[in-house]
Amino acid sequence: MAIKGYCLCRTVQYELDGEVGDAVRCYCRSCQCVTGSAFATVAMADANRFRITAGEEALSSFESSPGKRRHFCTSCGSAIYTMLDTDQATYRMRVGGLEDSGSVNVTKHIFVAEKVSWYEINDDLPQFDGWP
Repeated sequence: MAIKGYCLCRTVQYELDGEVGDAVRCYCRSCQCVTGSAFATVAMADANRFRITAGEEALSSFESSPGKRRHFCTSCGSAIYTMLDTDQATYRMRVGGLEDSGSVNVTKHIFVAEKVSWYEINDDLPQFDGWP
């Protein structure tokens, strides 16, 4: 079973074979800037199970910090996934573009030390000031 996803303008389309891995909510300043919101919800995905099915020519990347590349659609700016130079086998996939995000299981909050003051976390999931 493949889970499909796409960017806002649907130029970049992708699929993930199998289930979505556990997800985190990241409150770091970079995720706030890239989403325009209080956090990003990110799931780990095996790079071998992830594929771009349309619009690969519109996919670009930005090195937001040394060794960390954020991949996005050049037409609409939607974040698709992040890849670390030190772990190219794992994509950190933005789950907002998935057609069926019902299987996403958020397990923790990370970089809570950078959380915006106007957003409150109202669940009992573990919270970490940085990387767990």
